[in-house]
Amino acid sequence: FLIHRRSISMAGAAAMSPPASAPIRVDSSSDIDATSYEEHASAQQQDATTTTTTMPGGGHSPNEDYFDSSALGPRVTLMPSFRRSQGELRTKDRVQSSTSLAQMRGDDVNRHSQRYQLGSILAPGSIYGTSDVRSRAYTKVSVTIGPESRSKQQLVALLEAGMNIARFDFSWGTPEYHQEAHDNLVAAMKQTRKLCATIMDLKGPEIAVHRGDAPWYEFPNLPPLEVESGDIVRLVPTIDPTDKPYVDETHLDAQLVLPLTYDKFAQMAEKGDELFIGRYLATGAETSLSLYLRVVEIEGDDVICKATTSASLRGLLTVFHMERSLSGCSNAQNDLETVTDHDIEDLRAFAARNKVEYVCLSLTRSRKCIQRLRELLDSLNLIETKIIAKVESRIGLINFEEIIRASDAIFISRGNLGLDTPSEKFPILLKSMLRMCAKHGKPSLVSRVFDTMVENPRPTRAEATDVANLVLDGADAISLGAETFRGLFPEESVRLVSAIARQAEMVFDYEAEFDVVRGLQFIDDSALSRDESLASSAVKAADKLDSVAIIVVFRASDEQ
Repeated sequence: FLIHRRSISMAGAAAMSPPASAPIRVDSSSDIDATSYEEHASAQQQDATTTTTTMPGGGHSPNEDYFDSSALGPRVTLMPSFRRSQGELRTKDRVQSSTSLAQMRGDDVNRHSQRYQLGSILAPGSIYGTSDVRSRAYTKVSVTIGPESRSKQQLVALLEAGMNIARFDFSWGTPEYHQEAHDNLVAAMKQTRKLCATIMDLKGPEIAVHRGDAPWYEFPNLPPLEVESGDIVRLVPTIDPTDKPYVDETHLDAQLVLPLTYDKFAQMAEKGDELFIGRYLATGAETSLSLYLRVVEIEGDDVICKATTSASLRGLLTVFHMERSLSGCSNAQNDLETVTDHDIEDLRAFAARNKVEYVCLSLTRSRKCIQRLRELLDSLNLIETKIIAKVESRIGLINFEEIIRASDAIFISRGNLGLDTPSEKFPILLKSMLRMCAKHGKPSLVSRVFDTMVENPRPTRAEATDVANLVLDGADAISLGAETFRGLFPEESVRLVSAIARQAEMVFDYEAEFDVVRGLQFIDDSALSRDESLASSAVKAADKLDSVAIIVVFRASDEQ
């Protein structure tokens, strides 16, 4: 379900090639003109006795790539597949500059020659015509299951729209709540005859605002907490389970008091630190639901802050402590284990029962965090369950390469990570992370793409472009959060992500990407593994044969 597109990059180009036979190549140095092309091709195909075809005009061109197709019929010279993402026709080997488009005739050539002209893209019947659900993208679409996407009817619609992965985020809800949604997913898969992988996203050491004895599902209905820029906000430890936010009017200036679920927060905060408090799965489009604070004083176990923005806080509120250093990591991390006791109980109640395909480790800090989760999963007989490391803090960035090596996939949480990284550095940082995932052959998931679709039926042009660029940069899956969890248009969000990804894949240069990734592995001086060598050979063979698919037969219990 979650397949690293780069590891089969050249196969993607072959899969998009038309099933028709590859056209015969004509040597650019020959004296054959366009009118005699068909006669020469016919004569060439009748020669089934020689090992290679000698072209009129003096033998083989030094740049020709000959393929022995005797197993498929007469031995003919086949033209290698074209690279798909170039503005001009370019073959796998260097083509002499004198080769003209007129010499490369055929419908396939003409179709590709017009591919990147604006008029061709917009024309009716173009290969860039409006995508439909039958034209699946290689890039996977992960959907966060929530109140707006958990019924059987809703899940059927999401599967039909292009959902490949269902993400159950245990920052919200109980195992019983998610189990009901999982049962609905199973029923929806049976009805649609479509498969969907499952991700269990652990809550981890997340710090939140304690909302008293109100049940979690009532959080969105609680009165909003109003804060104005310049207000004083006091963060205190939770003493009693009934503690909840309130306004303390005993001070000269009324202060909003927020009890936190972590009682040692004052020990990791310093004067001048910046904090972010926002609704669970906060989006950039919901600015009124997010609050930025600056620490002005520490009083014992209390952290006194000044609001730098106004906000109307509602729902489940999480706290993120932004890194104070511009280049390193100086924040004292909280002493909570990455896998908490609460997470262990959730794993036993949900993951073990449903044999989930992936477990997502929140706030991954280092290789040791992943190793501990691996041992825990093995003890629960979840040996086949893979681990996705969620990178969403500065410490995770610093240890990124060791995290990649220890995990099975990477979840790039752009929301929290964007808070912990200078804005001007984040775009290049994201590209570097995706490139490193490709280098190590690990699938990558990226979040936060359609923030505005929480309330609007269409994304902005910047958001649509962002999805396409993520695909072109090498992202293997796009993860939808608030868009499907509480958004008004979950089905439309999935359909649009899949359609945009499919369009971007049509111009992705799979062969060039294959060469680049292989070059990175050479630079790293690491030998290919047995599986990588087999995959590389299979991809190259499929490309030379112009195959439309690679079929792999495997057994889930086979460790080889």
